[in-house]
Amino acid sequence: MSIIVLVGFSGCGKTTAGRKIAKAFNYKFIDLDQEFEIRYHITISSFLTKYGEESFRKCENNLLKLTLGSDNLVLSTGGGTPCYYNAMEEINNHSISVYIKMTRQSLHNRLINSKKERPLTEGKDSTELMEYIEKTLESREKFYEKAFLTVKGESLNISDLVNKITNFQNDLSKTSNNN
Repeated sequence: MSIIVLVGFSGCGKTTAGRKIAKAFNYKFIDLDQEFEIRYHITISSFLTKYGEESFRKCENNLLKLTLGSDNLVLSTGGGTPCYYNAMEEINNHSISVYIKMTRQSLHNRLINSKKERPLTEGKDSTELMEYIEKTLESREKFYEKAFLTVKGESLNISDLVNKITNFQNDLSKTSNNN
């Protein structure tokens, strides 16, 4: 498989890690949220306000499926992407999935100090943000944990992750060659 998909909660570092992994493999990098905004000519925040989350998730899922048809690609998903319309199964059928896992406190620290506004967390104070993280992560983690590889976001080492992905690819090749 020549597609690597990064999943995890908003703020866990999918985009930053994705760019570095893509460079290491000499693959193209796509951030699904940025791709959404380019394709639909609207920010995600504006889309959510205008059309609601259900419409957003449908469009996001269609875009995900289109993107999974690519080759030599690292894809960073939105935090909720894997949790709707059997998306995690689609991701696992077409790519090597990696869950960048972080503690609730680490996510809180990253999001509260983020310069980038995130559509589902903007306008929340520290307490509201922690409540949102706890509630949302609880419902999403069962999807994230279906990823083929899981790494700790707090101590993410890109070269170690590249090695894990390479080893996983090699194991997949051996398995498919033996069938």
